[in-house]
This record gives sequence, structure tokens and C-alpha cells, in this order.
Amino acid sequence: MVQTNLKLIAVVGMALAVASCAIKQPETTDVYIPKGAIQCETQGMTLSESTQRLASVGVTSVSAQCAEITGVMHSAVCGGQTGEIIVHTIATKEVLLAEQAGYKGVKALQSTGNDTGYIAIECK
Repeated sequence: MVQTNLKLIAVVGMALAVASCAIKQPETTDVYIPKGAIQCETQGMTLSESTQRLASVGVTSVSAQCAEITGVMHSAVCGGQTGEIIVHTIATKEVLLAEQAGYKGVKALQSTGNDTGYIAIECK
């Protein structure tokens, strides 16, 4: 009886040890949304507004920055788009919520095969 209990305790202890090793820190993912800036007209969304937009759907922004899409030409014309985006680092488990709010993973910018990505810029 005692030997059976010891074996049971050993098995449970090993199972708990293995389970604790499998627990990982939350992974993060970078997502972006176009700023919505229009040349000669509007500055578009601010970092604060974008962070609030994420929070309204239950997503916490770990960090945020203004950026510009690279590898894509934007005509310098009033009324045209600027290519400015807002990039947020969020928990990977919250990506689907962010996507429902209009955000996309930044990997989509880099997967076109023509060096399209983004570069951080000063917020205007």
C-alpha cells in the first residue's frame, strides 16, 4: 500500500514537473493598421487613438510606434495615401481580436517578395 502511494506521488510529481516546463511566457506579435493620413488634408489616427481602438476590443498594446511602409511608392498628390502605419506589439493570443478591429500582422508586409516591410518614423 505504501509502495503504491509512493509510486503515485512520484508519477504525479513528474507530471507536474513536465507541465511546468511546458508553460511559456506569453509570446508577442507585431500588428499594424494604416494611420489613415491623407496628403494635404489629415494627419490620421494617433498612437493614443489606435491604442484605445485595440483596448475597446480587449487587446492590450505592449508597445506602439509610428512607421512607414517601405518598398512601395506613394504618389505625392493631395488626397493621396501616405503609407504611414501604426505598429503595436501585442500578445499573440490576442491577434484574432486585433484582426477583427482591422489590424494585420506585419509579416504580411514582408511576404510580398519585393523587400516590402516598414521602418519606424517619428509620429506627427
